[in-house]
Amino acid sequence: MGQVESERLRITEKLPPEEWDTYLPEERFAKPLQYRRTIVGLKNRGKDYFVIRDQHAGPKVKATYCLHVLSQNCRREGPRVDFGNLTLFCAAPREFAFDRHDWEFAKKDNKTGQVTLNESTKGVRLTAEGEQGEFITVLYPGATPPKIEPIDGGVRVGGDEVTFAGRLDKADETVYVAVRRDGKLLVSLTGKDIDMDRSQGEIGLFVPDAGYPFGEIPDWLIRQRAKVPEWAPAWARRLREHELKAVGSPAH
Repeated sequence: MGQVESERLRITEKLPPEEWDTYLPEERFAKPLQYRRTIVGLKNRGKDYFVIRDQHAGPKVKATYCLHVLSQNCRREGPRVDFGNLTLFCAAPREFAFDRHDWEFAKKDNKTGQVTLNESTKGVRLTAEGEQGEFITVLYPGATPPKIEPIDGGVRVGGDEVTFAGRLDKADETVYVAVRRDGKLLVSLTGKDIDMDRSQGEIGLFVPDAGYPFGEIPDWLIRQRAKVPEWAPAWARRLREHELKAVGSPAH
């Protein structure tokens, strides 16, 4: 489970801009837009698959579930999309707008003109509008999954049932995820198991190398990832102490 929130969205186009460091218009919100993704990975007697819950809440937006697959096939039948090598099933919402978003890219050697990388995907976009909502989807390998059907609060895949509860909150008594196989409870996730302040890892601060502005890095993330490695020289520790004071954090 992972969650982010923002008081702005960039107004993007269907494809990323080709220009370097392009600043697109922004939409500012009176209240933050929250987004949470919960992924359940299941071992299924030889074929592993995923059930995904995407939630959003805040201002009214058009929330879009996007998926690109390295495949030459893409055929929709109701809530199911067959990519040949992968099956996508949308259990919630029952009604959504559907659009295709295929993509191709070829990279050539500047000197020889020969193609050194050639990639193409089949893409789909599922869109629902509202101040809050969710997508519950299944990603199953291949084109012949077991029977998949929506159930209250979740989805049934063969003999497996995955159900979700709760909104974008953290209540100790809420069972946010429950997984059952042939009627037997395998695992559950309650509010007591969720730690919103859990470390995001000691990998340093993320610096985008794609040339797109991602906004300011929040102070809480700076404080969380600002620990100086043991091998760092003394001057780096002194510099980091000064930087942390600027964001109101005790020195590490």
